[in-house]
Amino acid sequence: MARDKKQTGNTYDINAYRRRQKLKKLRGRLIALGAALTLVGAALAALYLYQNYDLNQLAQTVTQGNTNTPAVTTDQFPVELNGVSPVALTKVGNGVVLLTAEETIFLDGGGSARYRFNHQYTNPVVKAAGGRLLTYDRGGYGFRIDSEGGLHYSARMDNTILTGAMSEKLGYALAVTESRYAGSVAVYNKQNKELLRWYSVSDQIIDLSFSDDGNTLAVACVTFTEGDLAARVYLLDLSHPSEAEKASYTFQGAMPVSVDIKAGGSIHLLCDNQLAIIDENGSQLSQDLNGAISGCTYTGNATWLLCSDGGNSSYSITRVDEDGERQGVQARGTGLDIVVDGKDLYVLQKGAVSRYNSGLEPVEQLPVGTDVFAIEASDGGVYLLSASRLDRWRENAGQAGGESAGSPAEASGP
Repeated sequence: MARDKKQTGNTYDINAYRRRQKLKKLRGRLIALGAALTLVGAALAALYLYQNYDLNQLAQTVTQGNTNTPAVTTDQFPVELNGVSPVALTKVGNGVVLLTAEETIFLDGGGSARYRFNHQYTNPVVKAAGGRLLTYDRGGYGFRIDSEGGLHYSARMDNTILTGAMSEKLGYALAVTESRYAGSVAVYNKQNKELLRWYSVSDQIIDLSFSDDGNTLAVACVTFTEGDLAARVYLLDLSHPSEAEKASYTFQGAMPVSVDIKAGGSIHLLCDNQLAIIDENGSQLSQDLNGAISGCTYTGNATWLLCSDGGNSSYSITRVDEDGERQGVQARGTGLDIVVDGKDLYVLQKGAVSRYNSGLEPVEQLPVGTDVFAIEASDGGVYLLSASRLDRWRENAGQAGGESAGSPAEASGP
């Protein structure tokens, strides 16, 4: 007789076990998928940051308030540069920007730092327009846009930077190397959107210049025609962006140094042995230089050239207007640098700065230190840069920058 079996414990549910195993595997897969998505997101974020931001600058911005100790301490002139290597001095707004091997410093007329940052570039270059400053690493990848109010934008290019330019009306432009071309130029608006990318097939890009209205970009290049060295200027139309240039001009036997578009539309191309001029109608003119170039400064309607003779015993100052009209003087001494501020022209010599009026007549001479190597003029003041200090001199304010005096400059006819 069969005996009924009575279950005294819980029965084992194989279906429930299988459901639990499926849920366990599903949770594992979801965790693995989440981890993979996190890694992919991190990689994409890193790629985005790499392509669109200078990571050194980003890290600096995060930590600057806690870790950076200014190398230059300044609240008045003179600004001492102990242990600092000055690179350049440029006018921005009513003050100047001091570029050193480590820092970029916005200074007001009293010597106080309005804004500063460590650029961390190997070969820093600055270009200014409209109160904004473009700082880029020539031969590197990083660049940034700043004003005395702070950082506007920081990024890096895919290829190494050759040169750059700022526009008061438009934005900025950067020329870079290319693997399949001699180089390219990227033009951006003030919102950092790329407007145009122009490629140079074989010409090496040297310098860039915007027109005042922001509608034209001049690209100065060095090239070879039939085996001979030549300077060439390409004009890019930014009002109707196109990969094809709207015009180009070539000057034989010349090495380009810099280019500038004047207010009236003419173009001045400074070369090693001439000033090449293209008027608003496209006609070309070349003018020989009065010696080796010691300095050059551009204004809206003229180019000012400082040239020295072979023995550095005298220098010449030449003003060339938009259409090529010339006016000049000669003086004794060694000309080192030249700047224009309104109607005043300042020339740095060894141990002195000479001031000229708009007619190139000498007005006065300021004794400065013999180690001053660069000057800038802004808001009625003259800034004097040496290896050890930055000083400022105002008209009728007396001597600045050192104790050595040079002999007065003597003007002669054009």
